[in-house]
Amino acid sequence: MFRISPFIFILIFLTACTLPFNQPILTEGATVPRPQNAATAPVEEQTEPPTAIPDTQTQPTDIQNDTTNGATTDNLEELANTTPADRDQVALVEALTGNDLPEFARTEPLDVQVGDTETFWVSDILNDSNYEVDARLRYAGPHVLMYFETAVDDQIRQEDIDRAAQEFEERIYPRNRALFGEELSPGVDGDTRLTILNITLQGAGGYFSSADSVVQEVNRFSNEREMFVVGLNSFPVGESSYGSVLAHEFQHMIHWHEQRRGPAWFNEGLSTLAEDLNDFGDDNTTILHIQNPDIQLTTWSNNAAQTGQHYGTSQLFMRYVYEQYAQDGGLAQLIQDDAGNNLAAFATMAQQTRPDINSFADIVADWAVANLVNNPSIDDGRYAYSLLPETTTPVDLELNTINDINQFGADYLTLPTGTTTLTFDGSDTVSLTGATPNSGQYAWWSNRGDDSVSTLTRSFDLRDLTQATLQFSLWHEIEYNWDYGYVAVSTDSGETWTTLEGQTTTKEDPQGNNAGTYGLTGISGKPGIETDQGEVGQWIEEQMDLTPFVGQEIQVRFWLIQDDAYNANGMLIDDVRIPELDYVDDFEEADESWEGQGFVRTTGTLPQQWTLRLVKEVGSETIVESVETNEAGQANISVNDGETGVLVVVASTPYTTQTATYTIQSETR
Repeated sequence: MFRISPFIFILIFLTACTLPFNQPILTEGATVPRPQNAATAPVEEQTEPPTAIPDTQTQPTDIQNDTTNGATTDNLEELANTTPADRDQVALVEALTGNDLPEFARTEPLDVQVGDTETFWVSDILNDSNYEVDARLRYAGPHVLMYFETAVDDQIRQEDIDRAAQEFEERIYPRNRALFGEELSPGVDGDTRLTILNITLQGAGGYFSSADSVVQEVNRFSNEREMFVVGLNSFPVGESSYGSVLAHEFQHMIHWHEQRRGPAWFNEGLSTLAEDLNDFGDDNTTILHIQNPDIQLTTWSNNAAQTGQHYGTSQLFMRYVYEQYAQDGGLAQLIQDDAGNNLAAFATMAQQTRPDINSFADIVADWAVANLVNNPSIDDGRYAYSLLPETTTPVDLELNTINDINQFGADYLTLPTGTTTLTFDGSDTVSLTGATPNSGQYAWWSNRGDDSVSTLTRSFDLRDLTQATLQFSLWHEIEYNWDYGYVAVSTDSGETWTTLEGQTTTKEDPQGNNAGTYGLTGISGKPGIETDQGEVGQWIEEQMDLTPFVGQEIQVRFWLIQDDAYNANGMLIDDVRIPELDYVDDFEEADESWEGQGFVRTTGTLPQQWTLRLVKEVGSETIVESVETNEAGQANISVNDGETGVLVVVASTPYTTQTATYTIQSETR
C-alpha cells in the first residue's frame, strides 16, 4: 500500500486532470493498489478471437442508472451473509496453473551483513510498471533491516539512520503490535526481521506490497521478504515525517497478516491512526473532510480529486471510534472481526458502552454530529473527540430541491426559523452497481471487496457432445490491470482449472496479477479504460469454446479475483447458454445447481436506508434527536418558534457506492 508526501498530494490535488488515470493516485498517508496477485511470465496479448468460436459479439448496450426493474429489492441480510473468500495467492496460482508451488522462499534467516548490496523490485506508480534498484544494508537490528538505494546512500548520515532505526525498534514496532496485532513472522523469507527499503521514489512517499510476501513463482515482482518501501525524497531520514511513514506502512503489514480482506477505507483509517497514536499527529487531510463531508466513508477512490478526502474521512472516523469505543485494546479486535466488511462489528463493540447503538449507521450519524458540535457536555459525551481541525459548517436548506448524497456521507442543513414542519422524502431504493440485469429481473453479481475471491460454479455433462460453446451476457467494472475476472473449466472436480479465451479476455499482465492467463479487466464494452474516469460498463455478449472438454463431465466457474486497496463495482453474469446442450438459464428462477461463493443472485436494486439527526439549539441547550424514517424513506420534522436547528442527513445503505436522493418540503404553521 502506498503513501505520498504532502507536497506531492498538493500537486496532485491541484493538477488531477493532467495525471494519468491508469494507476492509483496517492495522498499523504495514503495507500493504493500494488502488485500482489499471482502471475507467470509476461505474454503478449491475443487480439484475435478463438478460431473455434465464431465472432458473433453483439453491440454493447449502455447501462443507465435506473434503480427500478420491476423486481423486489435485494435482502440486505442475505448480502451480509454472502462473503467472498480470502485471496490466497499461492493456492490460486496452483489451481489456475496446475503447478505445485512453495509457500516459502527460504526457511533459515537471511545471511546478510551491514554493507551488503541487494537488488530489489520497485513499483513505478506513475508509469504502471516495475523496475529494479540496488540498495545497501546500512542497519541490521533485532526487528528490522534497513537498506538504502546505492545511488543516494552516501548522502545519508549513519547517525540519522541509527536514530530512526532505534525509534522504530523501541517505540513504533512495539506500539503498533500492541494496537493492531502482529506481522507475518518469520514469513516468506524465513527471517523474523522485516526489511525497510529506502529509495528515491516517484509518485509515492512509501508503500507496503503483499506481493513481496509470496514467492516469485506466484508473482514475478516479489522481493520474497516481509518489507515496505519509503521514498527518501518525500520522507527524509532524520525528520519526524520519516517515523510517521514507518508507523503507517507497518500497520498495513500487520493488517495484511491479521485480516487479508480488510478494505482500503478501514485499513487506511487505521494506518493514519497509527501515525496519530505514535505521536506523529494529523496528516493534514482531515480538513478536506470537514470542508466537504459528503464523501462516502465506506469506499475508496483512485480519483485524484477525491483521494485526499477519503484519507481525511477515514482518519477522522477511526479516531472517533478509537476514543469513544475501541481504545488501545479494541483496534486489533475490529481487525480480527473484519469490521471494514462486517460493519455490524462496530455496533457490537459500541453496544458494550452504549446499548442504544443499534447499527453502524448510528455510529456514523453520531460521528457526523460530533463533526458539527464537538462538545463533550452534550448528552453522554458521544458528540466529541480530539484531532478535529475545526467543526463543519452547515448550509442553508433549499426547499423542494432534489439533493444527491453519497452512502455514509453527510449533509448538514440549517433549517428555517419559526414554527415549522418539515417533510423529508428520501429515495426508497438504490442501485447496487449502476446496472440492471441484462434480461428479466435477476442476474448473478460477483460481490466486491479488497483481497478477495468470488466464484460461481456449475457442473455440465459434455460426454455426448463433439463440440460445445459457452455463451453468456457479461457486464463488469473491474480495476484495470490489477483485478481480473475469469471463466474457467475443471475436469478434476475443482482441483485445477483452465481459463477460457474469449472475445474480450486479455493475456497482458503488467503487474503480475493476471493469474489465469485469459483475464477480464477494466470496463466491459470499453477496453483499456480505467474505472475512475467516469465511464460505466455495458452489457456485452461473450462466448468461449468448450470443445476441448467434450466427452467429459466438467465444472464451469466464473471468478473475480481482487487485490488490496481498491475495488470497483465487480461483475454481473446473465443469460448463460450452451446451445449444443439446449441449455439456457436467465436466472429468473433460483437454481441450486449454481454454487456461489461471494457471488449472489441479485435484482440489482437495494432498499435505501436513511439515518437522520436533528440538532436543535433551545436557549443555551443543545439537543440531539434521532429522526426515524418509514419504509418509503419519509419523515416529519418539527422545529418550534425560538429554536434553531440543523438536520444531519446520512444515507446508510451498505454494499453500494451509488448515490441516493432526497427532497425536503416545509409548511410553516
